[in-house]
Amino acid sequence: MNFCKIFRRDLLGGLHYNGKRLLFFGALVVFLCVNMILYMGTEAHAEGIDVGGTFMDYLLFVIGGIKKYTPSFNRLEPFLIPVRWFAVHSAVLYVVLGYAREDLECSGKQFLLRSRNREIYWLSKVLWNCLQVLLCYAIIYGITFSVVLFNGDRFSMKATEKYLFMLMEGEAVNHSYDAELIPAVIVLPVLFSMFFCQLQMVLEYMCKPSVAYLVSAGLLIMSVYLPAKGLPGQYLIPLRSRAVCENGYYFLNGFLWWLFLMAAVLIFGCVRIRRKDVM
Repeated sequence: MNFCKIFRRDLLGGLHYNGKRLLFFGALVVFLCVNMILYMGTEAHAEGIDVGGTFMDYLLFVIGGIKKYTPSFNRLEPFLIPVRWFAVHSAVLYVVLGYAREDLECSGKQFLLRSRNREIYWLSKVLWNCLQVLLCYAIIYGITFSVVLFNGDRFSMKATEKYLFMLMEGEAVNHSYDAELIPAVIVLPVLFSMFFCQLQMVLEYMCKPSVAYLVSAGLLIMSVYLPAKGLPGQYLIPLRSRAVCENGYYFLNGFLWWLFLMAAVLIFGCVRIRRKDVM
């Protein structure tokens, strides 16, 4: 059995499997965009910001995350929780959760045996996983763009300084590398979401999907609160790029780190599939 047949089956079977999850994901993005409109009408207005947001402002509100932050036991300092950021990225993980494991345990076992090439089977799952992530981000960008037009705001890839200042909780904003803000918002989140979803899929072949999800989500949370730059979730937080804050991450460093991590998880997954006992 050739790759095209297996991949076509994954496309159709995967869409049937997670169709309702994609609808839920779209509803979540709509909710967050509406929340941005309310934010502009209440908190921003209270701070004297009387200009509408831009497309970039909406994206930063939805997937920007929070500033660099190390939790302390000082009761005078509020504990920051990136609710919107975590909701989006945990939802992306949920969209692809379980399909690879369930497929292998059901009819996919026969396709794996008939293909006589486990690398083809694995490659099909990898491409399906990546396409699901791209679809999730297409939903984010598409819905956000529609809300911006509907609300009469500006379609601009430049962030409004006052909104950015509020998202950074009053910290100074770095303007020395404005050109890196676009890839930090548009490119790196997509790439590292692909890595997290591939990692979760590999873990599904080793343990229950629920455990794989918890491990992946736990790594996201660690990336928020631990200062280690090597944690992959750091590059899912555009507000921590050098386009926004001092000593932020570089786009090129993030891209090279993604190449290494992605290659490692794909090779490990391929080895795991080769040794997987499906009889």
